[in-house]
Amino acid sequence: LEIVTRAYSENLLDLDQNDEVQANAIEILANVSRFSCELTVDSFNPDVINGLIVLCASNNIQIQRHVPLVFGNIAQNETCRAHVGDRGGIEALFLILEKEDNAIIANTLWSLCNLMWYPPNQERAGRFMSEILLYMNHPFLPVKQYACVLLANMLYYNNGNRVRFLETDGSMEQMLKYIDERDDPNANSNSIIIEACLRAVLSLSYLDQVSLWLGTDGNCIPLFIQLLYPPFASRDSLKYSIEILCNLCMHHVCRKLILDNNGLDVLVNLQNDVDPHIQEVAQQIISHMEDITP
Repeated sequence: LEIVTRAYSENLLDLDQNDEVQANAIEILANVSRFSCELTVDSFNPDVINGLIVLCASNNIQIQRHVPLVFGNIAQNETCRAHVGDRGGIEALFLILEKEDNAIIANTLWSLCNLMWYPPNQERAGRFMSEILLYMNHPFLPVKQYACVLLANMLYYNNGNRVRFLETDGSMEQMLKYIDERDDPNANSNSIIIEACLRAVLSLSYLDQVSLWLGTDGNCIPLFIQLLYPPFASRDSLKYSIEILCNLCMHHVCRKLILDNNGLDVLVNLQNDVDPHIQEVAQQIISHMEDITP
């Protein structure tokens, strides 16, 4: 910690050698904090976090790759998430994202995903919404994956970011496209991306206008019903899909569309699912559909 938080880690005339010492130290720190956050978190006081934030401006590629990993590791702790965000760590990480290195970008997005569980950090990241949406189109799968997870974390109970997302042309269509590509072998996708996009849609579906659009103009009800049939993309994708349909049931027109698309059959079957939560939500949707009128 002393090495990475001092301007000159040793009495060295060669600045390149100083960078190398700091790079090795920060890599060790990333490894040490990875599986023992609660044991090491007391060492990451505000002064140490300030030093790590300063290192985000380093030109050493190893430092750029490993500082985000340290932030992501200690972000498992609520106090550290607050310290990093309140001291400008979110903005510093977006500075690192400007580097053209896939490992740096992926590590930084992963770090930001963990830091989003402190609500003020969601607001700070929301100012970079357009950059995050661009990374969702990245050809390197880990970058695309963590960008999707980051977006879902940013939208979680945050109306400001929901509005920022919806104000971006084509953003909703792009996310729905990733969900629809789940069975396409040529798509640059995986179950984590599908789950993240569904979780983002779920957050947005709590807005009345969005849920109505999803069921009508967006024509998404057949897609969500299809996700309820096995083989499931994942258990989480099943959970998010049925919760989205439950939100859409707040509108009579959506309830009727679920019935018209044979959604009742699969919902009846899901009342016998192994997950009590899935059983409960399926029953809720069926009870909503009892109110359908011609």
